[in-house]
Amino acid sequence: MLNTEQGTIAVGLIRKKAKILRGEEQKALRLVNSLVWAHESQIPEDFLLTFNSALSVVIHMSRFDPSSLPPVVGTLANKNKRCRTTNLIALDLFGARIENEFSVATEETVLSGNGAALTVLYNDPGAFPATEFAALLDNGTYVNGGKRKKLKPAAEEWSERIQIGNNYWRKPKPELLVALLAYHIGDPSMNPAMPMWPHMGTALLLWRDKISLETVVDLGKQLAIRAEVERGLAIGAYIFPELTRWIETVKLKIPRWERKYAIPLAAKRIVQGGRD
Repeated sequence: MLNTEQGTIAVGLIRKKAKILRGEEQKALRLVNSLVWAHESQIPEDFLLTFNSALSVVIHMSRFDPSSLPPVVGTLANKNKRCRTTNLIALDLFGARIENEFSVATEETVLSGNGAALTVLYNDPGAFPATEFAALLDNGTYVNGGKRKKLKPAAEEWSERIQIGNNYWRKPKPELLVALLAYHIGDPSMNPAMPMWPHMGTALLLWRDKISLETVVDLGKQLAIRAEVERGLAIGAYIFPELTRWIETVKLKIPRWERKYAIPLAAKRIVQGGRD
């Protein structure tokens, strides 16, 4: 859980990370100082681990000497390697469950949640500890940990085949990833212990000029999760106000009272790690 001050620092870091992933030039020392500040503010190291890939990009572009990194930042690279191994083992176990319990091949299964963020957003299986994998099966069954929901089946063109670990999966394309992340954020029955909001925020800040919000909402409609997707997008725009104009390009079917009262409350609770 993050307190109010930590939440503010975390939101600022996510903005920096998205800019780096977008290819915008950033000074390595500024990012390093921000990570040190976040660590001193006692933001969990697991949260900061996602910034390792962004830091690597900045170091490469600026020719910053990695040997001069403070210990609290330099340890992220080593933890990234250990985390990658752990995540790949867990993903293989999840794949075995999909095949044994549902009789569905992983190469016909669209990764969602943690797995999708790791492979699509960060392109790094060790970007953060994946505590619980989720997937959308070819018949529309949505598996999230021990829970199942019935959605509409995803069309094949919404995802692409990729090998991760020992199995082939289907990874969602950016529009579908945003829809699934927003669904996770906008559904109050989802596991609050899974902090997905930083990944959705990163994705929205990264791709807002490259993907169509109308397409994201339409995917939610076709999967029969439009209400949750729209709620998740509205929460994302509340946490990151610079997304407001982008969100307003599509008229969301969220009641005015919910936008005024429920969305701000939900955003605060999600950032601080809890729901009712």
